[in-house]
Amino acid sequence: MLNRNKIADCITGDTMKWVYGILRNGQDYKFQRFFLAGKIYYGIGDTLFNSVMSLSTNILFINYRDGKLEIDGTVHPILYSMADEIYFKYNNVKYKIEYNGRYGLTKAFGAAICKRHSFHLSIPVAKKNETAISCEAKFGTQIETISLHFPSHFSRVCGAFTNSHWFFGDNREYMMTSERRSMVIRKVSKSQKFVKELKLLKDMFKKDNWTRKYAIFRMLYFICRPFMTRKPIWMYIDKIYKGGDSSEYLYKYASAQNSKDIKHYYLVDKKSTDYKRLKKEGYKPLVRDSLKHRLVFLYADMMVISNSTVYAFNGYKLKNSAFIRDLPHFHVCCVQHGMSIQKIAIAQNRLRDNLRLYFCASKYEIENLSRPVYDYVGYNALKLTGVPRYDGLKDRAKKQIMISPTWRMQAAMPVRTSESEQRDYNPLFKESEYFKVFNALINDKRLIEAAEKYGYRIKYVLHPIVSSQVDDFDKNDFVDIVPAVGDMSYEDMFCESSLMVTDFSGIQFDFAYMRKPLVYLHHKDIPQHYEEGTFHYDTMAFGEICHDNDELIDTLIEYMQNDCKMKPEYVKRADDFFYYRDHNNCERIYKEMIDYQEKYVLPERY
Repeated sequence: MLNRNKIADCITGDTMKWVYGILRNGQDYKFQRFFLAGKIYYGIGDTLFNSVMSLSTNILFINYRDGKLEIDGTVHPILYSMADEIYFKYNNVKYKIEYNGRYGLTKAFGAAICKRHSFHLSIPVAKKNETAISCEAKFGTQIETISLHFPSHFSRVCGAFTNSHWFFGDNREYMMTSERRSMVIRKVSKSQKFVKELKLLKDMFKKDNWTRKYAIFRMLYFICRPFMTRKPIWMYIDKIYKGGDSSEYLYKYASAQNSKDIKHYYLVDKKSTDYKRLKKEGYKPLVRDSLKHRLVFLYADMMVISNSTVYAFNGYKLKNSAFIRDLPHFHVCCVQHGMSIQKIAIAQNRLRDNLRLYFCASKYEIENLSRPVYDYVGYNALKLTGVPRYDGLKDRAKKQIMISPTWRMQAAMPVRTSESEQRDYNPLFKESEYFKVFNALINDKRLIEAAEKYGYRIKYVLHPIVSSQVDDFDKNDFVDIVPAVGDMSYEDMFCESSLMVTDFSGIQFDFAYMRKPLVYLHHKDIPQHYEEGTFHYDTMAFGEICHDNDELIDTLIEYMQNDCKMKPEYVKRADDFFYYRDHNNCERIYKEMIDYQEKYVLPERY
């Protein structure tokens, strides 16, 4: 598998060679250095694998602030293990890489197989006509220039086009390009910028029809920009096919402030029920995939999200983001879909969406997100404000029990196009333990008899990701099976229910915010979905934890007999968890965003 020089059918990339070496020889494994024709190679025994110059350093994000380029990236594990020193060189000055613990794992089947070593670098921009930033590795007395790769939506440039570029600086007087295994920085005039853009468009028109469409779109972007960007733009995103989450709450609050200096846009699919609802309420939602949506995305100054993967939610994968990578300049603010108390660094680390502000409801979230693997410490991003959708949580309970577990990867169809779209129907869903457990629960004779005796209605709310499976469940007269799509309102469900049953779902916190009782089903036959972070169920859960259906039903009957009141010990836990209990979360967040805009966004606008 490793010997590419002798077995042509087994050619494999550098990273997998590293994986094979680790699998064969253990975590402390290192390749050997080889010197050939004045260059350094890596290999083992008498087998030469590749040049170390092929082990590119990834540039994941670049920003310009206060006269400095702030660069985040990763170093290949083979290079990291072999080199005596790795650094960047600019204007004849060496800048030592500052490694950090930010998430950099590559996983297969849920297991980590490779780790790139993440770093941050701060480089003052020289006032010269042309300079270059290069990455160098030192091996004894020999120095090699390492190739740079730009694999992220936020890399600013790409390798797809020779004339890919990024303009930056106070008056966009600098241009960065990728040339000669370096980032070349030049001072440019308006006419030089225009010529560079024409060269890029020429590159794009030489390719296929798909690429030519993006070339025309870039031209439209520049034509419309003077008219569209007279005021700062705030764009808000929830699930696209489903509104009603934290971004919608903040959108409505911010829009109501009557600020004539900001344009607010909430993105939603025109086919969704929430689009019609918002129109009826007097709002003008931004229609997904419309030309206006495409342009607003590029012009946005602040991007407010409740779910991760901003580019995917706006229809961009790495291939087509290469066409517009230099244009977006938005600052991303996370208002959260669920509480950040699990080990979720893969989705919520700082560079996943280039997050600048992260709004939290609990000190335990701050504690979790302050760990090195998330990489927020030092960026003043974490804010203890509460989350927007809690402003709508006002108790108006009826005799209603809500059962709403989270989803499981094993029971849902994989993502077909984007996380922003609803998952397809899974024909094998009924074979899963997940289905068998919850179908048995909602049709259990003892539960139905107790609900009838004490006058309770049961609402079994399917997670949006498995809502397409609604017809798989058996029906009865005392349980309503509710898919969490269409006109279903989580807020109404939370406010009108007397008790919630869940497993690990983040909606438990919405319910606990109102100090209403919860019961957990951590069923012994269904593996949990997340790893614990700073929320430990054995000492912090807001209710009893049950491990099978019989135990859960016994507990529910006891609660129904006592009018579903939250017990004092769990009220105390909720009081400890939440920093605020009021309905002023949007107000606090809005003030933080206005302050951030004044300090960082407006000075960078063009």
